[in-house]
Amino acid sequence: MQGGYALKRGCTDIPCLLIFFVFLGVFGWATFTGFKDGQLYKLIGGVDGDGKICGYVDSKGDTARKDYPVLYLPQLNINPKKTFENGVCLKECPSLKDGETKGDKRVMDCVKRTETNAMSDCNMIVYNTFKIGGYCLPAS
Repeated sequence: MQGGYALKRGCTDIPCLLIFFVFLGVFGWATFTGFKDGQLYKLIGGVDGDGKICGYVDSKGDTARKDYPVLYLPQLNINPKKTFENGVCLKECPSLKDGETKGDKRVMDCVKRTETNAMSDCNMIVYNTFKIGGYCLPAS
């Protein structure tokens, strides 16, 4: 730069700072409105193989899953696309009982699937799980 630094300098960040604060205000308003008036559970709730949200009464008034808030995926070793197709809604996350080993089958308290498949009778493979949100995740 010839002649050194420019002597006439000014702050150029004020317009950007104002735009940033406007963005934060609009984003904060949208977030608040979403939590207050929205149905957040529809975004984060577990969806079973029938496409229904666990623990939620759907728009048609189906209350079958209302008391079954967690999604359990009994067959984790299959194609990842099909893993959630076999998901079922349970009252609580399962764990192995005395004498059971990983991979044993047990009849669990679940919402019976409307489709005719292996999960319709709630006789499922069991493994130790823990709950995060509305999901039963493998413990080991």
